[in-house]
Amino acid sequence: EAPNKSIQELTPAIGALVGLQRLSLPDNRIQTLPLEMLNLPKAVEIDLSNNPIWTDFRWENKNLEAFPWFLEQFTALNTLSLNQNRISSIPLFISKLTALETFSMQNNSLTALPAELARLARLMVFRADHNPVIRFLTWHGTQNRVVALRVLGQMNRTLEYLDVSNGRFTTQDVEEMMLYPRLEYLNVSQNQMKTFQTAIYNRLNVLDISSNPITDVKEEVFHAFRSITVTMSNLKDTSFHWVAPRNYSIAMLERYFESNTMLQVVFQGARFVSFCSLDRGLSVVHGAPVKTLNVACL
Repeated sequence: EAPNKSIQELTPAIGALVGLQRLSLPDNRIQTLPLEMLNLPKAVEIDLSNNPIWTDFRWENKNLEAFPWFLEQFTALNTLSLNQNRISSIPLFISKLTALETFSMQNNSLTALPAELARLARLMVFRADHNPVIRFLTWHGTQNRVVALRVLGQMNRTLEYLDVSNGRFTTQDVEEMMLYPRLEYLNVSQNQMKTFQTAIYNRLNVLDISSNPITDVKEEVFHAFRSITVTMSNLKDTSFHWVAPRNYSIAMLERYFESNTMLQVVFQGARFVSFCSLDRGLSVVHGAPVKTLNVACL
């Protein structure tokens, strides 16, 4: 222990202390740490409070393959930069760095983000340029939609594949995602969408909104989204009312009827739609005029 001794740096010799149990150097002037810190036993207790490095940690271009394990104890960090390494994942303990405001992981090998990243309520800047994740992102289970949207907003121009299932995103959030200019695949199943209506999208080809608490599916979506693949099973909307539709997707309608519980259906269309997949609990069905309607299975 050496508090308040005007120490400015630690030498690589620190890595030789393989039996070290506590490293306590508070109230000094340490701005950088040697890579040999990684050789310390993982049970070591570290206290570098009131040093510059305690709030601003930068290990850039260090050829790191893994996230520095000891950062779990740097709970006062405001800025963390690990650019230009080979790190492939962010550890779950990132959620402990609750003071983090700027987090930079540019030029690494990230392929996914942990849900814990969205728990950082103060995080304002997340940089991940030149990682696979900037184009193909899997980010399951985000519980803080505000932080998550903040992160997504900083990569929205490059994302092509986005899976944010099992989160807290709303209908408005999803409509914003659909506007991402290069996005082709979007999975927002098991989120908090309440309605599904016509929306503008750019390059989207696949959309999955299954298992959302959607109680109102606007019938016009079967026209607006007829040119893409939409999966919308296990929703909460049990009624369907569409009169005089034009240019709708028959396949999309049939998949919707097959994968949801429909209790009331009113449909007046000009083209054949099979109703044989409707739920046995159906209480009302009205379908006229329809050129061909097979009701023998109802």
